[in-house]
Amino acid sequence: KARTDLDQLAFDISTSYNTAHRANAGLDGVSGRDMFTQPTQVAGAAKAMAVDPALDADPSLLATAPAGGAVGDNAGAKALLAVSSAQVASGGRTLGGAALDMVSSIGVAASEAKHDVDRDMVLTENLSSLRDSLAGVDIQEELSNLARFEHATSAMTRFVSTVDNLLGDLIAKL
Repeated sequence: KARTDLDQLAFDISTSYNTAHRANAGLDGVSGRDMFTQPTQVAGAAKAMAVDPALDADPSLLATAPAGGAVGDNAGAKALLAVSSAQVASGGRTLGGAALDMVSSIGVAASEAKHDVDRDMVLTENLSSLRDSLAGVDIQEELSNLARFEHATSAMTRFVSTVDNLLGDLIAKL
């Protein structure tokens, strides 16, 4: 999702600034130039985004004046600046709003992932403790305890039998 959102934002930025840049002229008076290499599709736009090579080589081509405008007129620069507050991003948002939404969704996803990791760590620790408590059984000790229990049961049976016989004799003599 984040990659798709980033590609969409890069596409919106390139397209919006190119539209404003084409409508204005550089110091040489020529208009119609792109500010960014125009992406052909949304997918991969972030990776392909780059300043137009001609503009990169000659900053005087930056369209800061209106087409056919007077020297020193900065209407083109104002138009480029206005793109940042215009609702030109997908969903009718500003570019900054779209960027904030994208960063926010990444933050939420990161928070959820951290919560999942914390929960899984607690679960892992509990399962490890349970496994260790079961794995810590000493077979010899358990057999010894079983033998003692068997001897105690046998002794108790003899005791109850003896008491029963004594009570039977006592009742017979009455």
